[in-house]
Amino acid sequence: MKPIISYSMSLSFYIRLLVLGLLLHGIVFAQAPILHLTMDKSTPGKVQDFSGKRNHAEIMGNLTFVPDKFGDDCRALSFEGGGYLKIPHSTSLDLDKGFTSAAWLKLPYSNGLQWVTLICKGETLTETPNSPAYRVQMTNSTASYNTASTKTIDIIRQSFPQGQWFHFATVFNGYSLTVYVNGVRANQFVVSDPIVNNREDLNVGRDIPGAIEFFEGIMDDLKVWDNVLSPNQIQKVYRDETHFHKGNACPPPPSVASRPVVKKNRPKPDPTPPSPPATPDPNIPSWDQYTEQEEEPVVVPTPPQPQPDPYEEEPEIDEPVTVVSAPPTSTYIPPTDTAYDFSEVARNNIVLVLDVSASMRQTNRLPLLKETFTNLLQYMREEDRISVIAFAGQSLILVEGVPATRSVRISNAIDKLNSKGDTKRKPALKSAFKLAQRYYIDGGNNRIILATDADNELPEIFKVSEKIGESNVYLSIFSFGDYRNNRRDQFDLIAENGNGNHEKITVDNVEAALLRELKAIRK
Repeated sequence: MKPIISYSMSLSFYIRLLVLGLLLHGIVFAQAPILHLTMDKSTPGKVQDFSGKRNHAEIMGNLTFVPDKFGDDCRALSFEGGGYLKIPHSTSLDLDKGFTSAAWLKLPYSNGLQWVTLICKGETLTETPNSPAYRVQMTNSTASYNTASTKTIDIIRQSFPQGQWFHFATVFNGYSLTVYVNGVRANQFVVSDPIVNNREDLNVGRDIPGAIEFFEGIMDDLKVWDNVLSPNQIQKVYRDETHFHKGNACPPPPSVASRPVVKKNRPKPDPTPPSPPATPDPNIPSWDQYTEQEEEPVVVPTPPQPQPDPYEEEPEIDEPVTVVSAPPTSTYIPPTDTAYDFSEVARNNIVLVLDVSASMRQTNRLPLLKETFTNLLQYMREEDRISVIAFAGQSLILVEGVPATRSVRISNAIDKLNSKGDTKRKPALKSAFKLAQRYYIDGGNNRIILATDADNELPEIFKVSEKIGESNVYLSIFSFGDYRNNRRDQFDLIAENGNGNHEKITVDNVEAALLRELKAIRK
């Protein structure tokens, strides 16, 4: 006789099997995120959190709902207007034991440094070990997982994809940070600074400590976990399209009942659904439109107007110059020594162009250069801005237009410089002029300081210095090491072309040279 299995026993068995399956599924696919913003348009002024933790975000500033990567309208969020999302503090957002973040991004075209600022939890402006809240902020060459420090790392696959959707993920396990692009590990580095929980709001698309910096681009399907995902789980997140293919989230066109009454004898017009907003043309920043042949001189307009340049072989569209408005009053308190009194000094917009080629390896060159520009920061004020470009065979923007008081980030970038490679000054100066114009301060000291040695020929930058001299940007030169042949005269001519100064830097004169450049323009 066959055993009789009751209905209740059978149901209990299948329930247990289902629970076991769900547990195994959780092991494979990772637990649910503590924040999941699909970036779909729904509640006015809000972006809903679908994690179940009720971490809903408030829209702050100018954000626009746009099509996602599949063309479904109002299912992604454009941060290009300078806004951000604010999420009130909750204990579910405490991530001191490690975390994972992931989002789909689309960045505008840019030839310079691109910031990828996803999340930041912390309101302390001073960037010190005493403000170790967490953030996810990357550039082409730096990574930051907390507000105490920024790590300079190898270039992440040369650069982030531009003008196209890509998946970006970071995993912090307490001792290392791993960066993934499209599900594949792009970089990893060891970290040691802690993360300390706080009760501040969580910002999405805005970074606070050191300087307020915004994400520029389009973001979709942001997820944050309070645990560490494995490489296989990152792959599954990258391939997961559950959120997509849901159609437009914009309000539907007006119903027939709400339309004006049309006379019977008059044919009704065909209803035309609204077309999705046009995608703006990509910005291709370029002041540097160069050719090597001699042409008629071009009158360069006074910033902040874009400046056409006759030297580019392939003309490009120039991006508009931004006139930066500084705070009306200074927080700088000068020492009693009048040499350090900046009360009557105009605001500074300084672009450092630092030579890190192999010839700078000597002790009286790169080490002195690093010490020189690290010391520069102590003289600068909150309203002063600074950019840093390093160059050898290629040039790389390390710091772009940040307040000079963000000394930790700037000094870290300078301190990690190493000398190697050739010397190609011209592309670096072109980029420097573009940055000086981008962060141009009306009535301020908009100045490029080229720091280099005299081991290589200089005529390649004569024309560049002439173009800089025709604008309201100044070019000064700090030279390191001994002069060769007639290089001193060449340096003098280049600085004269750029309406700036030339100084051979030594330990004895470095402070006076720095103060002269920072105090060159009076209010």
